[in-house]
Amino acid sequence: MKYLITESKIKQIILDYLNDNVYPDYDWGPDLYKFYKKEIRKYNSYPFTIDGYDGYTYYGEYANHKNVLEIHTWLSDKLTALFGDNWRPVFNDWFEEGSGLKIGINFYN
Repeated sequence: MKYLITESKIKQIILDYLNDNVYPDYDWGPDLYKFYKKEIRKYNSYPFTIDGYDGYTYYGEYANHKNVLEIHTWLSDKLTALFGDNWRPVFNDWFEEGSGLKIGINFYN
């Protein structure tokens, strides 16, 4: 039996998964936008941890690029196994909305 799943339904499934399983240990949202920007200016990076492990790290500058989001291998592999490459644009939007940080380029390890 074949099932048709719309693109918007897939996006919602991915968003629900990200919110339930990839949400950073420390809260985020509009109240913390200034905090993240200050941390990036001061340290050039900010790691977002999930259950005590770095899941993704944002860099002000990295390898001659600005506004870089690095998705760590364990998380990238897990999301790709679940959703193929469909998770990547959804993750970008989800991250930008949650952190207030704009992504210039991604690195997937």
